[in-house]
Amino acid sequence: MAAVDIASLSIAELQELTKKIEQRLKQLHRAERTRILSQMEELAAGAGMNPEEVAAHFTNAKKAKKAGTPKYRNPADPTQTWTGRGRKPRWLETLVKKGKKLEDFAIKEQAGNRQ
Repeated sequence: MAAVDIASLSIAELQELTKKIEQRLKQLHRAERTRILSQMEELAAGAGMNPEEVAAHFTNAKKAKKAGTPKYRNPADPTQTWTGRGRKPRWLETLVKKGKKLEDFAIKEQAGNRQ
């Protein structure tokens, strides 16, 4: 590769060089992405999986991580839960103000299964 003395280049020449570098980087990134995706497809096929199954796994894992696992449940309405992150829900704040303890609403695990 020929060395370029950038100290001697004008603003216009530097801008043109920057455009060429950005274009080349995009080309290289696309080629690398294509290569990696091809490898992933081969690995999935070797495991008897199709790309849709692999994508679904990552989509579901991302949703589960984002949503978090509920740690507390409203006994009056089991559909209302709280992960313990962020602001406490109103139902929980109200019950705690009435003298209940946060631990009273903890979701217990039974035989390895979450309730």
